[in-house]
Amino acid sequence: MGRKDRLAEKIVELIEKYYPDITITSLRSASDEVKYDLFRSLFSEKLDPKEIKEEIIQKVIEELENRNVLESEFISQHNRKKIYDGIPISALQNLSPEEKIEIEIKKPWGDLGMYNQKTLRIKGNVGDFLGNKMIGGKIVVEGDAEDYTGYYMCDGELWINGNTGNVLGNYLRGGRIVVNGKAGKKIGYRMGGGEIWVKELNLENLSFPEEMGVGKIYRGLPGEDFELVSILEILKKSENKWIFFYFDKREEGKDFLDRAVDALTRIFLGHKNANHNIEDTIYFQYF
Repeated sequence: MGRKDRLAEKIVELIEKYYPDITITSLRSASDEVKYDLFRSLFSEKLDPKEIKEEIIQKVIEELENRNVLESEFISQHNRKKIYDGIPISALQNLSPEEKIEIEIKKPWGDLGMYNQKTLRIKGNVGDFLGNKMIGGKIVVEGDAEDYTGYYMCDGELWINGNTGNVLGNYLRGGRIVVNGKAGKKIGYRMGGGEIWVKELNLENLSFPEEMGVGKIYRGLPGEDFELVSILEILKKSENKWIFFYFDKREEGKDFLDRAVDALTRIFLGHKNANHNIEDTIYFQYF
């Protein structure tokens, strides 16, 4: 067994030993600050980051897939299914000194690209929570993605050269998500900013107006034929004809009313003079 194989074996053993269910639960339910500290500390004290290269990460993935080490059951509001928890893989990628990493997967790993700041290329179909809390960089997936793609994504670019599941852009705060295919239901659920581009966008799959937030949703792809989905199209879906806008209260330099006016200006665009009573339509909330 060569040095690289021994290192990969050591990492797999660390994952089996130091990544218990309690840690997985903590990473999913704790505050953002606690989550990031846990995430960052998974391997940083036990490995030399300089050694964690793309080839090592790929060997770890293959061994974990063979062993089904991180296989667990995930129950969402949509379904119950087995998942492969990719948080350790994301931690290794962030710890690596390489700025560009390419991996190939045979199982739908979840949480790939968590807190990502690098250029990551993934060959294969990925699981839920792709780009979870992504900070920057770019992720390109050569395949499909499952539910909650771009969950709480803050910045960067997320490209899926395939289709995505439900709840695309859930709580999206910033950055750009591009789907070169179709997306499932509840697109843009409570997004607080950023952009969502879907080549084959079905308007019926947008979240209900009372669940929408501030951000931009496009039919088409950047640099090709596209159109911005206007707020008036979204309002047609709502029997109540009202909508919530969600704002990030941490934004400095503007009070609540100023942020609300800015959002309306951006979203209504050329429809400001349309025959629609804005005062009867808009309710404001912020998080």
